[in-house]
Amino acid sequence: MKRKSYFIFNFLLAAALLLSTSIFAQVDYTSRVVNSSFELNDLGETHTGGVLRVIEPFGWSFNHNFAINTGVEPDVVYLGNNSQGLNNDTGNRDGNYNFWFSGQNMNLPDFVELSQTIIPEEGDYLPAGRYLVSCRMEIITDKITTQRLFANDLVQYFGAEADYDLNLTPGEINSYAGHAVSTGNPGTMKDLEVIITLDGNTPLKIGVRTNSVLKDGSPSAADTNPIYGWFKLDYFRLIKLSDTEIDATLSDLQVNGNTVANFDPFVEEYTVILPAGSASVITATPTQEEASHQVVDNTVIVTSSNGEVDKTYTINFIYSLTTDWNGGGITGAGSEAYNFGWRTFMGGTDLGAVPYTTSGSGYMRYMDNYLTYGSGRRLLFLRWDAQASYGNLDGTAVHSYPMTLEADKTYKVTFDYAGQNDGPLTLRAGINTERNNSGTSLISETYECVYRVWNGAELIITPTESREYYLTIARESGDEIIFSFSNLITTHESGVGTTSQELAHENTVIYLNADKKVVVSTSDLATHTPLVIYNLYGQVIYQGFITGNRTLLDHSLSAGVYIVKAGNHIQKIMVP
Repeated sequence: MKRKSYFIFNFLLAAALLLSTSIFAQVDYTSRVVNSSFELNDLGETHTGGVLRVIEPFGWSFNHNFAINTGVEPDVVYLGNNSQGLNNDTGNRDGNYNFWFSGQNMNLPDFVELSQTIIPEEGDYLPAGRYLVSCRMEIITDKITTQRLFANDLVQYFGAEADYDLNLTPGEINSYAGHAVSTGNPGTMKDLEVIITLDGNTPLKIGVRTNSVLKDGSPSAADTNPIYGWFKLDYFRLIKLSDTEIDATLSDLQVNGNTVANFDPFVEEYTVILPAGSASVITATPTQEEASHQVVDNTVIVTSSNGEVDKTYTINFIYSLTTDWNGGGITGAGSEAYNFGWRTFMGGTDLGAVPYTTSGSGYMRYMDNYLTYGSGRRLLFLRWDAQASYGNLDGTAVHSYPMTLEADKTYKVTFDYAGQNDGPLTLRAGINTERNNSGTSLISETYECVYRVWNGAELIITPTESREYYLTIARESGDEIIFSFSNLITTHESGVGTTSQELAHENTVIYLNADKKVVVSTSDLATHTPLVIYNLYGQVIYQGFITGNRTLLDHSLSAGVYIVKAGNHIQKIMVP
């Protein structure tokens, strides 16, 4: 039995990178925020002692007339208890106290706002420029609704975007901090922030907003303690950023016109899997328009506008023969794997179109982010199940995927696997000349599947015959009926991480004539070999074919850099 763990993406998620890639000349205007850290009592004096029960902290106001406990006065929203005010039981607070807002056995109004407006100082609004408005907030388990920081019409929600759906507020410009709620009370406060641009003639209103509306748009249960929409709050900051941000990050990074999967401006290294023989055209967009950048081989070097900061992004390319294993990203109806080269045999019978089901573990079906352990990856469910709705499969069923391999070349086939039920399962995977495992086996290994734990498999082979072979997957033993499969990669063993230029033909040369027209001189590319020219945005600007030993394109190119692909010969040319 072989087991090998490996990762496709190498993420460098160090928050400290922000310090080396974005530098701000800052002016602190927090003094314009009244009671920014909630250290003042209801008289505006520094609070001492224990818990202070007040509805509105000094300097701040709600948009509703809230009252503690219960009552019958009209136009008053009674919170059902006295869990409001200043306390000191939360982690990561600034100073001695934080503000908290809660209640019990009631639902909040649809729009609750705690705010203050930064008033003009000596007749002047805040100077024109970009401002960072931030605070710290805590939400406890299951009480998340729409708690968010706001500055005018900009908001940042406490959770991730997936935590909100039908409870967003029209007219707001949303961002998401991506925090998890605290698992107990008291918990730890997390930072929220927005960056807003002011014109020097606009008031700035800041604060937090909440209600009792859940993700699906329905009101929360009212008979709870504490209420849904509850929050703790502290440490408001108001910082004016420099007029020119010194930024060496990218806002977008693309290969062949597609943004790199999971791109993040502060992640510097990626792995991209491309079809064997394909071009790899990298394009990059700096976050700061004035920043410069250059693409050198598989790296992008970004330099800030003032030349003080450099940042390098690296893309590691893997050229795989089996990039189509994943069905091109299709999900739901039509995502049956047999539409994309996979087949299932029992004995000598090709089962063909095995029935599709809509359940989460539907037979031979592609999924995206369906399982917590599969988050961020494309996966395929394979089954061994005797139910009629899944094709009357039994333990003898063999799943297979084709690959065309050349004689006397060494290939490495890797994939990830995991169990999907909690029963034991040992699978057998190999390379065979027949889909049903009845032909010649080049290699065959067993792998023990662990419930919802990904492991990596590796098969290395050197075929003696050029032909179509099959990755075959069969159940060796065990009771489990569902198996998860992901990240199938097939490369020449020397091909992992190779650049596309290493696939070039020695006797092919591409150059410009005096009229700036592309000429392809070749003795090893056949007539009718595809010929394609890309610009640096990955867009195809010419498509044609090799016409002989010397092919002249009747197509003049404007000044710029281009990628010419003739068959699997790839060459970069520069037109002055």
